[in-house]
Amino acid sequence: MDDPAYQRQFRERGRALFRTVWRIENIHRVIDGLAAEIQEAQVRNHRRWGYLDPGEWRDEIERLKEWLADRMRWLEGRFLPPPPPVIQSKTGASGPPLELVMATDEPGAKIYYTENGLPPAFSNNRASPFARLYRHPFKVAEEAKIRAAVPVDGHWSDESVFACVRSQPALAITEIMYHPGRNEDLEYVEIQNLSDRPVAIEAMSLSGEIECEFFDGDVSVLEPGEIVLVVKDIGRFRKVYPIGAIRVAGEFDGSLSNSGGTITIEGELGESLGDFYYTDAWWDSTDGEGHSLELRRPRLDPLSWRDPRSWFPSPQSGGNPGRVDGS
Repeated sequence: MDDPAYQRQFRERGRALFRTVWRIENIHRVIDGLAAEIQEAQVRNHRRWGYLDPGEWRDEIERLKEWLADRMRWLEGRFLPPPPPVIQSKTGASGPPLELVMATDEPGAKIYYTENGLPPAFSNNRASPFARLYRHPFKVAEEAKIRAAVPVDGHWSDESVFACVRSQPALAITEIMYHPGRNEDLEYVEIQNLSDRPVAIEAMSLSGEIECEFFDGDVSVLEPGEIVLVVKDIGRFRKVYPIGAIRVAGEFDGSLSNSGGTITIEGELGESLGDFYYTDAWWDSTDGEGHSLELRRPRLDPLSWRDPRSWFPSPQSGGNPGRVDGS
């Protein structure tokens, strides 16, 4: 299933079937034909056993037709959309001005894109009035969020997003308490400003295992080296930790998976400022024994966050929120 050539053939064959034998009208026609063959027998069955009078029997047939129609629409939308397009900077730069190139694996398919951050297609599978047809590489002169998708036979691919930004603030997830033990409400994520200048975080967010928008939080700016936390339950957190010495931006929605998951810091345009995947297989003491995961060397490249060797369990139970150990 991972072979792109196989996936293309699968989609092409599926679309051909949905245009012919799998058309909902054809399926309904088969059901009506089978029902007509047993209609007289159904009347006799009702007279003998009292099960389903002709009106109830017809209602059951209509329910079957409706269920199959819904199921076929689900299958069509689940398996037949084309893959999302690829968006790349022609020079490798991520900030304006730059030139973007788009491509699709779907033969003969067209790519539609927007530069204002809005989706290129509506929920009814029609192109947005803001969407442009991609014809050739184009230049982006200002910061922008580019969104692109591919339609084939009325099915739109998932979107591809490219955030064109001049610079990215140096923020790092430096600690995570994902499985505190008996009190799951003590989950938290710690973020540090690693740059030498203040960073405005009110337009940023966290996504993945948890969701958190900083714009409605209690912290809008992080000074150089400053640390901030987002917690699952601030009331519970205050009862356990010295809240006066720890800056808490607010609460997050959802829960951190005890087995593992992904957390991403997103910028104002939805661009990733860094993400990592954690798992309970790294350290036993962080999986329900009260210890947190701490980042060993926060100033390394964010790609290193995905390496289990970049993390270590907090020395003490309860973690080390608001301070960086660095082991």
